[in-house]
Amino acid sequence: MECCCFPSPNKPSSFHLLFFFFLFLYMFFTCNGQDRLSKGQSLGDGETIVSSGGAFELGFFSPGNSTLRFVGIWYHNISVNSVVWVANRENPLSDRNGIFTIGSNGSIVIIDGSNNTNVWSSSSSSSSSQSTNSTAVLMDTGNLILYEDANDSSSALWQSYDHPTDTFLPSMEVKVNSVIGENQAFISWKSESDPSPGNFSMGLDSRASIPQIVIWDGSIRRWRSGHWNGLTFIGIPNMTANILYGFRLSTVESNGNIYITYTAVSSSNFIRFQIGWDGLGREFRWDTAKNEWSVWLYEPVNDCEKYNRCGDFGVCDINSNPICSCMDGFVPRYTDEWKKGNWTGGCARRTELQCGKNSTSNTSIEEGGGDGFFHVNDVKLPDFADKVSGASNSGDCRTSCLGNCSCYAFSYVNTIGCMVWGGHLIDIQHFESGGGDLYVRVAASEIAKSKISTIVIVIVVVMGSFFMGLLICLLLRFKEVLREYSIACCRSRKMEIPLFDISRGNTDPSSEISGKYDLAGETKQTARVKLSCGLPFCSGYISPEYAMEGLFSIKSDVYSFGVLILEIVSGRRNTGFRSSEHSNLIGHAWHLWNEGEVMELVDPAIVAFTPRSEVERCIHVGMLCVQDSPAERPSMSSVILHLESEAAALPCPSQPTFTSRREIDPHDYFEADHMNASLNNITVTMMDGR
Repeated sequence: MECCCFPSPNKPSSFHLLFFFFLFLYMFFTCNGQDRLSKGQSLGDGETIVSSGGAFELGFFSPGNSTLRFVGIWYHNISVNSVVWVANRENPLSDRNGIFTIGSNGSIVIIDGSNNTNVWSSSSSSSSSQSTNSTAVLMDTGNLILYEDANDSSSALWQSYDHPTDTFLPSMEVKVNSVIGENQAFISWKSESDPSPGNFSMGLDSRASIPQIVIWDGSIRRWRSGHWNGLTFIGIPNMTANILYGFRLSTVESNGNIYITYTAVSSSNFIRFQIGWDGLGREFRWDTAKNEWSVWLYEPVNDCEKYNRCGDFGVCDINSNPICSCMDGFVPRYTDEWKKGNWTGGCARRTELQCGKNSTSNTSIEEGGGDGFFHVNDVKLPDFADKVSGASNSGDCRTSCLGNCSCYAFSYVNTIGCMVWGGHLIDIQHFESGGGDLYVRVAASEIAKSKISTIVIVIVVVMGSFFMGLLICLLLRFKEVLREYSIACCRSRKMEIPLFDISRGNTDPSSEISGKYDLAGETKQTARVKLSCGLPFCSGYISPEYAMEGLFSIKSDVYSFGVLILEIVSGRRNTGFRSSEHSNLIGHAWHLWNEGEVMELVDPAIVAFTPRSEVERCIHVGMLCVQDSPAERPSMSSVILHLESEAAALPCPSQPTFTSRREIDPHDYFEADHMNASLNNITVTMMDGR
């Protein structure tokens, strides 16, 4: 007899249906959205786990345009996919059949579902004993931790923070131990679409317990941060110090371990540091308003940031041209290559050190012999420093270095102590501000040379100032005399002025510019011109603004000087020059300048023995001086510079329109019938350049 109280074995009961339904829900929520994976659970491709606070997510992904599958961790609530850790970066999956789970030995494994083989395991990167009842938990810090007991935070067996890829996250502790040679370096991706290990790496170098961040290209240093002073890396001049936030380095533990951490101002501020596949170290911060990652800092930022850009004993300054120079007491090792801009050979000592050569070799220069030190300020201190104990100040540090012939330089940094260098000085960069003070050991004779050079420089500056002052006084006197003469000229409308006798037949080389006084009156055979205010003689040297408006300034002297330059070069007087197209020398000079035939202006008597470049420069300067606008004319100091230095670039002059072509018959100036002013017995002869 069949009992109706029991379900038929061939039909599923509601109890079974409910059981399977809740089991499905359990498996679904366990593997989708939960923050952990326990023994017996697995994560398939397309499924993820999310940290309890929703900051990070773990699952399968394909980078860029690649079809290969990797297991990684990325930011959960950021739309831009930013992977911060990759598990199987060296063993990708070729399809979507991958499984992420806890293995039989309690370690985390990634299985290729196509052939049921392990492609990655946490046990392969950890020496810790595994548990058969372990649990993997994804933390809100981005750290994946394998616990022996999920309820005991001290039972961690393995964590992804100990095996970083290319990204450093806040709260991550990076360990380095110089004693045993352990360094947890971050290794770049090979490309944007390939997370396998690339050529570049970034980590801590804790030589002499003075840590600094270093970027390597393979085994070659590419960039370094400079030494840690307790608050900042002194090789990054714009790095701000904050005792609450930012980078922190632990004290050296008894076993030699040092840890570096970074504390963000707020946990809501997403910050990450990454070594890129292009070799640049970048600091990213999430910009919520723009919905993108902003680059706050990257290194190396310029040519001088590149490691040892100027070679050993060289100093790089990005604001100098060229950027590389040798320190005082040193010269380029390979001069020809250095001049070509190849500075890799660095510099060498000009004079050999005296230390160790005689009994007084370790005495200071102040004591009359041996070696001394040149001071170089505001620099990234050289690489490979050693620390000296027992030196409590800069003086003790100097004494320690001076007494050791193997010590080539020293620096005392208050928060670090006494640092010395026993080899070549490498990777030195000069900053506008910041950095440290470096004292470089040189022979005593080099310091003596430096003192002599300083004295010479002082003398040159003083003499230059004296002669500049003298020149200014002469110019001011010239302006005063010129002004007085111009006023006298315009007041006497009937003054008779014989011009200079500039005979073309004069072959005396000592009198190319000649003149004579004639006070005898009308019996002298000298050309005479009746002047009225504004006629050729006054306007020949007087600037347009003075002739037309009575305005006089220091730029009026510049105009007069420009006229003299053109007269000297051409051997002709400005107002004495006439042609069918131009009424004066300035207009004629502009025409030749504009047509590119400037050498036709030059006096034939000087063409043969005067370099063309000098002549052209003189004419160029002259044309700049005679421009109509005073604002466009150079200052007298600029004129002197332009005439003395061929390296100085010259601007193009504008056309002097005040002296442009005028439609006047040139004979009108010389016909006696047109001279209706009377003559008197006063004659004045003025010195005037040809």
